[in-house]
Amino acid sequence: MAILSPNIRPPPGIPRPDSAGMARDAASRRIENQWFRIPEQELTIGHEDPESDDGPDRYFAWDNEREPYDVKTPAFEAQARPVSVGEFAAFLVDTGKTDAIPATWVKLRNTQGGETTTSRLSSTESDVHGRAKGHTKNKNGDPDGDTALQVFIAQHGIRTVWGPIPLSQAADWPATASWNEVTSYAEWRGGGARLPTLHEVRSIHEHAARLKKSQQPPTTTATESQSPLPGPPTNSRQNKTMHTDPGSIFVDLSGANVGLQNFHPVPVTHRGDHLCGLGDLGGAWEWTSTVFAPQPKFRPMNIYPGYSADFMDGKHMAITGGSWALPPRIAGRKSL
Repeated sequence: MAILSPNIRPPPGIPRPDSAGMARDAASRRIENQWFRIPEQELTIGHEDPESDDGPDRYFAWDNEREPYDVKTPAFEAQARPVSVGEFAAFLVDTGKTDAIPATWVKLRNTQGGETTTSRLSSTESDVHGRAKGHTKNKNGDPDGDTALQVFIAQHGIRTVWGPIPLSQAADWPATASWNEVTSYAEWRGGGARLPTLHEVRSIHEHAARLKKSQQPPTTTATESQSPLPGPPTNSRQNKTMHTDPGSIFVDLSGANVGLQNFHPVPVTHRGDHLCGLGDLGGAWEWTSTVFAPQPKFRPMNIYPGYSADFMDGKHMAITGGSWALPPRIAGRKSL
C-alpha cells in the first residue's frame, strides 16, 4: 500500500486537514459504545446474474456473488460502532503488547532522531477512551489518570498521506489492524466478545438499514420479548432476481467516508448509540471470522477464472464494506 511507504506525496491541491481540531471536536462528542440486539433474520446472500448477455440490462455480479442462497441468522448482540484507535491502544498497554503496534502506526521520534520523551498532553488528547481493564474511568468510559496509556499515546503516531500525525489526534478513528490483532482484542474484551461471521455482518447491515428507514430509535436492551421492529420487511430476497434498480443493490452512502471524500478515516465514537450499517464505519473495512470460501454452487467466471478462486485457499478471511479510498460502487454494494 502506498500509504505505508516512507516516500509520502500528499494529494496535490488538497489542503492538509486540521487533525488537532477534528480530534477536539470528536472527543467532545464521544458516546459509550452500546450493545444492540440483532433479531433472527432470513437473508439472501449474493445476487442473480448469469454469465451471458441474455436478459435485460442489469448490474454485473462477480463470481463470489453469483448463485444467491438463503441463510437464517440467529439473534445475537453487536456493538453499535467499530473499535476505535484509542480503545485499541488501551488494549495494547493493558496486555503489555506495546511493541506489537499495527502496521499503520509508527513510533514517533524527537528532533534529535531518538525516541520521543514523555510529554504532557492536553486534557482532550489525553482522554483516550479505551476499555482499559482495572483502570478508573470517567462518565465517558475514558481511563482516568492512566499514565502508562498516556505515555504510550504520546510516543506513537498513525500514518496518513500527509505523513504521520500524533496518535492522540486519531484516537476516535476506527482502528485498522490485522485479523490476528483484532481477534486478540476481542478475546481481551471478554464476556464472549468475538468477531462476527460474514452472515452476522450481513444481518447487522440489514437490521441497521431497516432502523434507518423506519426512523425510529432502536432499543438497546437484549430481551427476547421485544416486539418486531417497525418498518419494511427485509429486501434481500430481491437478490434472487437480476438487478436493474440501483436501489436494490446499492446502499445510500450519503455522508459516508468512501470514494476519497477524505484522505483518511474519520471519527466513529459519536455513533455509540446508533447501530452502524454498511458504509458507516468511518472509512475502514470490516473483518469477519469467516474464511473466504466458495458459496453454494460457486463457479469461477469464464472471463477471469482466478478472480476469486485463487484466494479461496483457506488462508484468506472475508471482509465487508470499504475504506475511505474505495469507489462507492463497490463500498456500497449490498451483495459483495
